[in-house]
Amino acid sequence: MKKVFVSLFTLAVLMVSVALANVKSDPNDLTVRFCENTLVVTSPEMTEARLFDMNAQLLEIQKGQYASFELEKGTYRLLAKVGDRTFLRRIEVR
Repeated sequence: MKKVFVSLFTLAVLMVSVALANVKSDPNDLTVRFCENTLVVTSPEMTEARLFDMNAQLLEIQKGQYASFELEKGTYRLLAKVGDRTFLRRIEVR
């Protein structure tokens, strides 16, 4: 009985690991990073990225799988359309 339980537990752990690996490598993921004062947004399925200030005024739109925005100090909102999902991120530059 103990061997059956250990085998089932091992199988469950392997299934969860495979599921997590699939989620991690989802092509709809959005990568957001900084390079000096430039915000870089990338995703293989991204169609556009929009940058707003905190007063909801549109500052810039970029289309495609790659977008870069030069930012000054302050707080911004990033909206990115990736596949059939929309990501909203708060960006704060100090």
